[in-house]
Amino acid sequence: MIEWMQRHKKWLVITIWVSAIAFIAAGMVGWGQYDYSLGQDSVAKVGKIHISKTEFAQSYSNAFEEQYQQSNGRFDEEQAKAIGLKQEVLNGLILNALLRNYAIDLGLRVSDEEVAHEIRSGDRFRFLQDENHNFSRQKYDSFLQNIGYKTSDFEEMIKNELLTKKILQLLIPQITATPLEKDTFSAIFGIQDNIELDVISSDSIQINTPEDKLKAFWEEKKQNYKTPVIYKVEALITKTADQQYSQEELQSYYEANKSHYLDTQAQIQPLDQIKQQVISDLQHKKASDQALRDFKELKKDIAKNTQELSISQDSTQYTQEILEALQSAVAGSMLKKPMPLHNDFISLKLISKQEATIKDFQEVKQEITQEFIAKERQTQLNQLAQSRLSTFKGKPISNVAIINPTSFGNFDPYTSQMLLEAIFTSTKNVNYVIIGDKAFLFRIVSQSIVPFTQEIYLRSIGQIKSSSFAKLVFDYLQKRYEVKKYI
Repeated sequence: MIEWMQRHKKWLVITIWVSAIAFIAAGMVGWGQYDYSLGQDSVAKVGKIHISKTEFAQSYSNAFEEQYQQSNGRFDEEQAKAIGLKQEVLNGLILNALLRNYAIDLGLRVSDEEVAHEIRSGDRFRFLQDENHNFSRQKYDSFLQNIGYKTSDFEEMIKNELLTKKILQLLIPQITATPLEKDTFSAIFGIQDNIELDVISSDSIQINTPEDKLKAFWEEKKQNYKTPVIYKVEALITKTADQQYSQEELQSYYEANKSHYLDTQAQIQPLDQIKQQVISDLQHKKASDQALRDFKELKKDIAKNTQELSISQDSTQYTQEILEALQSAVAGSMLKKPMPLHNDFISLKLISKQEATIKDFQEVKQEITQEFIAKERQTQLNQLAQSRLSTFKGKPISNVAIINPTSFGNFDPYTSQMLLEAIFTSTKNVNYVIIGDKAFLFRIVSQSIVPFTQEIYLRSIGQIKSSSFAKLVFDYLQKRYEVKKYI
């Protein structure tokens, strides 16, 4: 599957991830408010547009595969979590939805004929053509099966993309660089260093771990090694799936809220096409109302079907909102309101709170030992690098350029980029930098500026200017359309 996606990954880089969107998404951490009252099948709602869980899951899968390929198979879920990939994907989808909302308001539309032309004749879909360069339905069906899309879903995605393209062309001009800007950046990109490079690995450093030093280290760090606070609570869970409804209620709810169920052409979708989503939304609304009644009964000590739970402060089963509310609550008190718990609601009364205690040395000895070794290795690695700095003999590397991280050979992209940054920002001819578990000692032997004419990089100057303009556009759209996140 991964090999297949590598061969056809060009289609994955859909213009939903245009450079302007990717540039702005990085600064979107605080956009939107969290709302659990709607959209059980959605991850967000932007203006009139719902972002479905399916759309989010597929976009995340595509982004993950892209990272996996770029890292030569060394990318995993832990790394995805560390770089905030899910949030980045969600932000990209929200930005795309902001653009489509505005496009719809301006009266822009995409016809079925435009979608068909893009799939049949677009450059990125040439692999769907036969040897005579004609569109192959058999290849198309096989392609959709391999990527796990229904035909209607894929063509809807292409329609959304084309609508985004149209509004981007109207709103965000392609700004070119001035001659002075090109000359300035050409000088920067044209800088080349001839260096000598030596690498010291911390693996060669042996660390002793005597008991007295470990205990002394634990004394310094023991506040970081505590048991989590444990909350004993009386809980009443209101389940969304248990909410009963009649066909009359369903029809009434749809009529009152049908403006929420628009397709990409801003047309209201018929109930029979979105019935399951409307049912989910109706049940969620009824659960929200029932949770308020359950909350009042729990507060009066007349609630039935309650349960006693122990909730740890480091639990991953409960939302941050619940854990923060428990942290500030007083024993014997109700939390202020029913709170979302997955697709349900939970009302809580705090019975007691078991405060955190410092863990015994023997209990955390293994963790303390690992932290001690890591710290000592870093300290000794710094000392070793400094001691060798004036006398080391490194491997000569010529023509190291700021735009060429591959100058160093077999280092991974992150290490290469960090090393480049250290070399080109160093104020000393001889210096070192610690990257991960290695020390890189470098000596700048000579430096030159060569003519630089690679247009692909000079075009990026205009892209940076366009992205700055795009940020102003997105700031305006964010104020114009309400953004609600459900995850």
